[in-house]
Amino acid sequence: MALLTGNSTTDTKIAAQSRVYYNLNAIERVGKVVMTAVASATWTENTAYTLPDAGLDLAVRTRVAIVSASDMVVTVSGTDSLDAAIEGVATIEAQVAPGQAYELVVSGGEAFKTVTGVTATNGVIGDSFDILTMPDRSGSNDVLLAFEQGFTCDDGITAKSVRSKADPGVQDHTKPQYGDATMSLSAIYVNGKEGLNRIANREVTLIREIVDDTSEAVTETEMFSMARLGPSKESPADFSEDITVTAEGSYGSRLIFS
Repeated sequence: MALLTGNSTTDTKIAAQSRVYYNLNAIERVGKVVMTAVASATWTENTAYTLPDAGLDLAVRTRVAIVSASDMVVTVSGTDSLDAAIEGVATIEAQVAPGQAYELVVSGGEAFKTVTGVTATNGVIGDSFDILTMPDRSGSNDVLLAFEQGFTCDDGITAKSVRSKADPGVQDHTKPQYGDATMSLSAIYVNGKEGLNRIANREVTLIREIVDDTSEAVTETEMFSMARLGPSKESPADFSEDITVTAEGSYGSRLIFS
């Protein structure tokens, strides 16, 4: 983790604050899985993206609200950087919301150079999830942007009701409507201005660690792919007061690790 300087503030921090980092390693979609029957997973590779020869760690992210009343054990098969066969396993909890994410655990810790197939237990028709790359968070790849306790985001996804042609009074199905995914940082600590200026209107992976105020333990981590933030600054008339730095922007998808 790389730290920015200028951490002083006269404000009092309260519970549920978060640490916000940026990372220049992108989150990429390796492919998606749609359940076509109970325990029957159909894997579709994203042919527009190729994993690097050195391999990357992968995660599972739910694309829709999972209907399955039982946990789904996902097994991803592939090869590592030495072309040896490996498997990664993750468990999707029953009836979780869209965006819930789980890192794939490989027994030997190897990274994936290729993905050759995906299986899943349980599940029902329509349950679906993505296989995504994880950003490398080692060393100085994570740069601390700010401590923040006014963070909000909106995935911008709603479901439009489509009526039955035979009987307009009956709903036939719902159709996803994808609006803009937006975020706002409105209560920034640390030298947020310096960090925000580094990434102003630049596409990055934004990482938010929600911190327990009493123990400093991370209780939940959110990752935002293709995040772009535009910072603004408000200078007070009284120089004894803090300068207010805020930022608003958009992102591609949100991964919630909890």
